[in-house]
Amino acid sequence: MAMTTESLKLPVKTRPLFQVGDRVRIPFGVTTLDGIVEEDRGNIGRGGRRLYVVRVEFDPSENSDETLYYTRAESDITAL
Repeated sequence: MAMTTESLKLPVKTRPLFQVGDRVRIPFGVTTLDGIVEEDRGNIGRGGRRLYVVRVEFDPSENSDETLYYTRAESDITAL
């Protein structure tokens, strides 16, 4: 397979929509979860998509002090 200029294109750099510490909502099955942007991974996703790590803390009143981290594409995240 020969290399072409098309295969050598780098992802286009875009300005991030979210910053570390922003409160956001991410899809989770048929519902959504509220979380906080923990890390901006940059344009490293497929096709140059910007990825974020979102921290979700579950309510301690539900007998769960679990914290989970999800990596999501910018297009999957909504600001709160």
